[in-house]
Amino acid sequence: MTDDGDGRDGPDCSPSPDGDRQARIDELLAALADVRRRYVLYYLRNEHQASLTETARQVAAWDCDRSPSAVRDETLEGVEIELYHVHLPMLEEADVLEYDERSEQLVFRDPPSLVECCLDQCLDGDLEE
Repeated sequence: MTDDGDGRDGPDCSPSPDGDRQARIDELLAALADVRRRYVLYYLRNEHQASLTETARQVAAWDCDRSPSAVRDETLEGVEIELYHVHLPMLEEADVLEYDERSEQLVFRDPPSLVECCLDQCLDGDLEE
C-alpha cells in the first residue's frame, strides 16, 4: 500500500516487469480469441509461409467446411479483405506472424510457447472432422 497523494493508502499501481508480462499474455490471448486468426496460425504453422490468397482460401474452406478448391470467389474475396484489415494487423502486433505487403506473403514467426499450447488445445474443437 502506498500513499497515492490524497493522504489515503492505496494499492501500488506503478508499472512492473510482471505488469509487462501480463500485458503480453493479454495481447497473445486476444490475438488467439478469434477462430479466423487461429485458422491463419494453424495453416501457417504447417506451411510456415504462404500468400494472403492461399491463406484466405484455406481459412474460408475451414470456415465453410469444404475443400479449398470449392471456395467461391466472392467468399474468398470477403475473407481476404477481413484478414487484411482486421486479423493480420492483430497477429502482426502480437508478433506471431509477419506480412509483406509487396509480395503478399505471410510468414509464421517462432511464437511463444503460450501460443503453441493454446493452438494445440483449440485445434480439435476448431477443426472437428
